Amino acid sequence: MAEVSAEDERLPDDIDKLNLVLNRARLAAFLTEFAADKDVRDLLTLDVLGTAAGVPFTSTGVVEPAAALALRPFRIWEYAWLYKALGLSRGGIDVLDLGGPASHICLLAALAGCRVTSLDINPAFVQASQEAARSLQIAGLDARVGDMRDLSRFADGSFDAVISCSVLEHLTERDQEIALREVARVLKPGGHVALTFDFGPAAPGANEHLPPPHDPPPDAAAAVRRYQQAGLAVAGNAFTEEPIPGSLFHDDTVGYTVASLFLSKPPAAAIQVPRCEPAGSLLGDLLNRELVFNVFRNSTAINDMRLRADALDDARAQLERATASLREQESLILSLHTTAAERLSVIEKLDAAIWRLPIGK
Repeated sequence: MAEVSAEDERLPDDIDKLNLVLNRARLAAFLTEFAADKDVRDLLTLDVLGTAAGVPFTSTGVVEPAAALALRPFRIWEYAWLYKALGLSRGGIDVLDLGGPASHICLLAALAGCRVTSLDINPAFVQASQEAARSLQIAGLDARVGDMRDLSRFADGSFDAVISCSVLEHLTERDQEIALREVARVLKPGGHVALTFDFGPAAPGANEHLPPPHDPPPDAAAAVRRYQQAGLAVAGNAFTEEPIPGSLFHDDTVGYTVASLFLSKPPAAAIQVPRCEPAGSLLGDLLNRELVFNVFRNSTAINDMRLRADALDDARAQLERATASLREQESLILSLHTTAAERLSVIEKLDAAIWRLPIGK
């Protein structure tokens, strides 16, 4: 599920700290260590069963027609890392999500018994979340249209935890700071903020999946400066690692990677680094030992079919363009034939007229 090559041996592969800068080596280490983890398996099970039942999940901001979470292993890490570190599987936590109303982490947290409020500026994603909650009979998920830069609808100290997965970078630097000041206000003393975000060189427009704005923090100092607002403190290890361009995605247009950063509002208890927990799955009765592999294999097969269908569509479009070009050329040739015939007729008439002229002696 993670493509690691010989050149990636130079990348750090330790995952024994809370705040991480993800790369291919670390992703492979996570997938290996957490393959049997209850929460990872629950996320994948939810994805497969939900999409099979027509539940409108999204891990990208676009509702997926088929189970696709296994095709984005970096997203599995994001969801599992935040979910496990905050202990959301225990339930009973008031959670504010920013920008992921129909995401797997919100739905699983609500299924586990957390009271989840999720805001998004896109009404379609909010509607998708509401449909998903109805389909899964989840009472604890409240999705609303809203802007993370204005949380005035919520009183001070309303939430035990605030989460946001790969959303902040779609705001400008100034707006990110505004959003985190609002987050600090609505967070209870002792509460935690769990963030994942694009980290490194921006790619607005160059990456087809990232329309402007795309303003990720370019370095560790910028990330801490933007997100450690209004008395929030970095939880766990210091966030000091710098992004290594091209270390996560195999795409020439994508130089950024993904990072996690946990913050707390004093006085707060320490957050533990996530560990693999095989027992205690929320959806345990639905699991089997081969789930992770089967999900990836089946999702890959679906993706291959999509690629083949896209290739056929491209070939069909090329054939139609070639046919249209041939028709244009045929029309041009017929037009040239007609013009030539008309000119030949004129020449023949002129020639005949010349022969009829009297010739002087």
